[in-house]
Order: sequence, then C-alpha cells, then structure tokens
Amino acid sequence: MQELTDSDKFPFGKYGPKPKGTELTMSEVPDDYYFYLWTHGLEKKTNQTPVAKYIRKNLEGFKKNCPDLIWE
Repeated sequence: MQELTDSDKFPFGKYGPKPKGTELTMSEVPDDYYFYLWTHGLEKKTNQTPVAKYIRKNLEGFKKNCPDLIWE
C-alpha cells in the first residue's frame, strides 16, 4: 500500500469507513486519536502499517498540537 497523505480517507476504527461522503480524511482525525493509537501500541508495535508511517511522519506536528500528551 502506498503512503497515506492528509487527504486520504482514514482506513479503520472509530474514524474509519463510513457512508460515502461522510468519511474523515487523515488530517480531519483528531490528534488525540493518533496519540491513542501510538501509546496503546496499535501502531507503534506494527510500525509498518500505513497509519503508523503517517503518525511517524507527522509526529512532531502531533506533539506541537498536543503538548500536554507524552508521545514517547
């Protein structure tokens, strides 16, 4: 699978596939949801998934937007 961009649809879970026209793009998903995925190991442990790569690529931005969260 190719690398996800901000305009791609989020592929799974709470913000995943919805009825056509109501899906969220990667940039529309709240940063704290990416934090949840990252800290609960879902994406950190399986770091080869497209969502994990997206988180890693945008990690500094997530940290900046959510400074009270511990991303490590």
